Amino acid sequence: MRYLINFFLLFTVIANYNAKAQFQILNPGITIHAVQNLKVSNNQHIIFATDNGILIYYAGSWTHFDLSNGLSTLDIKGISPNSGGFLYSGAGKKIGYCNYLTATDSIFPVSATFSYINAIYYSTADNLIFFGSDNGDTWAQNATGIHHLAFDSTFGITLGSVSDINQMSGTVNFYVFSTTNQIMLYQLSSGSAVLINSATSPLPSNNVISNAVSGSISYDGTDKGMYIANFTAFPTVTTSIINKTNTPIPSDTIKAVAIKGGNIFIGTPMGLAVR
Repeated sequence: MRYLINFFLLFTVIANYNAKAQFQILNPGITIHAVQNLKVSNNQHIIFATDNGILIYYAGSWTHFDLSNGLSTLDIKGISPNSGGFLYSGAGKKIGYCNYLTATDSIFPVSATFSYINAIYYSTADNLIFFGSDNGDTWAQNATGIHHLAFDSTFGITLGSVSDINQMSGTVNFYVFSTTNQIMLYQLSSGSAVLINSATSPLPSNNVISNAVSGSISYDGTDKGMYIANFTAFPTVTTSIINKTNTPIPSDTIKAVAIKGGNIFIGTPMGLAVR
């Protein structure tokens, strides 16, 4: 779960960092206990998936989507910018699309044992939509339909609940699947997978709660600190860890990560840190 106050602080910092402004809390005017995902569109809409619907912050104003204007569930789990709007997923196997004015959703059209789509990612490069569920099942959608990604039978990989999906760019083109029991890097072009866990790397915990990507660098938030892996010279990978022993962060539980202008913004249950 990602806490609302962390991200309200975060985007105030992003907007005012050069001015060295004091932290301020943006108030959307509704009750929210948790922000469960967060994305920024190319046109700078800030989209919050929350336990009380979808919030959009743009040009100083809030828009709120709930049961009264298009959603079938308030418990929104994942979001991903898409052409002219964004995709979202929610409890009860709901998925949908919003064009910033109208939200429409439907049931995920796959019969499988899961409670909700926890992560969603649209790749403009490959024109694919990836879905990751609370029990580790994953799918990819293209023009021919939705296809199960059988990582268990193909690679012998058992994924935990998928917390986020992102895509690297630059010298590598891995999709990053962050899960509660390890990280999986999936290369679509070669059909190969690389696992990152505490047995194969210095990852401080296999419970990966959050992820952000900048080029060929993956920033992975766990319940025991931040793991940073630089794949620019892959297969040589350089790594580092941010935790309370080496960085003045409020907590080692990294609920959320964002990269902006060379700065790392780390949201924790105890507040925000910036490096």
